[in-house]
Amino acid sequence: VTGVQKCALPICHAENVVEGILLAADRGTPGSAYFLTDGEPLLLRDFMAQLLATQGLSLPAAEMPVWRARALVALGEPVHRLLRRDGLPPVARFTLWFMANECTLDIGRARRELGYAPRVSREEGLAGLRAAAG
Repeated sequence: VTGVQKCALPICHAENVVEGILLAADRGTPGSAYFLTDGEPLLLRDFMAQLLATQGLSLPAAEMPVWRARALVALGEPVHRLLRRDGLPPVARFTLWFMANECTLDIGRARRELGYAPRVSREEGLAGLRAAAG
């Protein structure tokens, strides 16, 4: 989708999430919210390219304008329901909204109050996926 390449994405490895949860349970203030990520955000298109590369795949070069993707999703959801398919359609409105809108999370509070620091880097996480794929 054209425009998605400019969308920054907060990524967080599962081990980093667990670390953050344990720190929040031990040191957090009840009722407080703490954002967790792997550190710096990454552009969605770049992350998808890196993620697919771990499996020996690549992103298609062609892109689609967001307005066209919205129209296809708006048509695809009713067709998916009409055909009585299980689960979500291949691309749902929320998925497209998520891909087309930047979301930046500040982990400063988790760093200060919990002592949070990502244990697994993005590169290490992607290397693990690559190794698991063989």
